[in-house]
Amino acid sequence: MNNAYLEDVLASADGFMAAIQPAFGALTAAQLNWKPSPQRWSIAQCLDHILITNKLYFPMLVQIADGTRRSRKRERLPLLPRMWGKMLVQASGPEGRRKTKTASHLEPSSSTIDPGILTEVVDNLQILKDLILRTDHVDHSETVITSPVAGFITYTLQDGCTIMVAHAHRHLKQAKEVQAEAAFPTA
Repeated sequence: MNNAYLEDVLASADGFMAAIQPAFGALTAAQLNWKPSPQRWSIAQCLDHILITNKLYFPMLVQIADGTRRSRKRERLPLLPRMWGKMLVQASGPEGRRKTKTASHLEPSSSTIDPGILTEVVDNLQILKDLILRTDHVDHSETVITSPVAGFITYTLQDGCTIMVAHAHRHLKQAKEVQAEAAFPTA
């Protein structure tokens, strides 16, 4: 691999994918959609949010892989990408303590989500892994991208790949916390 850090990122993605079925595969649709409170997400909504967010990166990763992506002016500004990247890598992971308000375009579905979400999220992570691998011919530490979540934020592709997988783990942890609630419905 040209970008050695990818071994850890892809292994982390594999760990996420391997954890989904054992954690939630035996749950009913009602359990997957149960919310601890109206303001909190269900297990299915946590997984839906991962799908929505990851899909925003797919077109950019395809363009980088195919060599058709053009650098934007703000991506050429020095220092900002490293600053944003470091901050977001820390904030995105499962150990990030700070809660942030989710942008409305990233909100999960408010209706009942089908249990097929478990397969969808694993398939989504596999697509993400494949796209990341297709970009391995470029130097991820020197390739700067604009966040598809917040267009004023730039970071390196290395930070972006790290953020995407850490973000998935953050919401996996959140989903497991929902399942651990005392009021979580039994089958």
